Amino acid sequence: MEGDRPAFDSNMVKKIISQNSFTVAIGWIILIVLAEYIARRFVVRWLPILAAAPVNDMLAFILCYIPLVWFSVSRTQRNLQSVGQAIRTILIRAKTGLPWVGAIAILISISLLAPVDQWLWGTVELPGWQSPYLGPLLFPQLAPVLIVISLLLVNGIFVPLVEEWLWRGLIQPRLIGQLGLVSGLLLTAILFSLKHAIVDASLGRLLLLTAFGIVVGIVAHRKGWESAALTHVLVNSISTISILLIPR
Repeated sequence: MEGDRPAFDSNMVKKIISQNSFTVAIGWIILIVLAEYIARRFVVRWLPILAAAPVNDMLAFILCYIPLVWFSVSRTQRNLQSVGQAIRTILIRAKTGLPWVGAIAILISISLLAPVDQWLWGTVELPGWQSPYLGPLLFPQLAPVLIVISLLLVNGIFVPLVEEWLWRGLIQPRLIGQLGLVSGLLLTAILFSLKHAIVDASLGRLLLLTAFGIVVGIVAHRKGWESAALTHVLVNSISTISILLIPR
């Protein structure tokens, strides 16, 4: 009978959707950690080394993140037109001030927190496993050129774009929806930092990357993940160029 049907509870539906979003976010974090760990510590070590180990490390990011981004977007977005639109949006955001302010804030935090990280746990090594096998070395004479090109293109541009889409475009909104703005943003930043610690088997950048995640998280929440991606590109490109010019 009509009167026996349970009343529709919109709040319950919203709660279920919110819980599902939280579960999806945590699932993606686990997948990202596993994918990057396996790609960087196993898969690329089985492949021929292209000129030098840093080049293969950059190749690992490509092998890891292209499939992750592919499966994270809808079928209608799996095309070059969608990629081009995202890049155009990022370039348009370059005309706004917040991404640049975010980049400056991060660069300042690097100078302040890097020594603190080093002092607190710079010598702490986390458990880490990697393949003992190394592929044959190919084209070692091209190492100086390929290292520079791969670092600038992959670490400077590719990694910031895909990481910001996954962390600030996909994961952070779900955590904020479940936990609220402050808690969701902070948890995303902390987990982002812990991902790097696990993959690198080091706590050497824990505070620095947490601060990084907070800043780009704020930028993304206010202006979208594309703005956060621009901030990330600026920081990574400047850091990469400084490393190349001033070897440590």
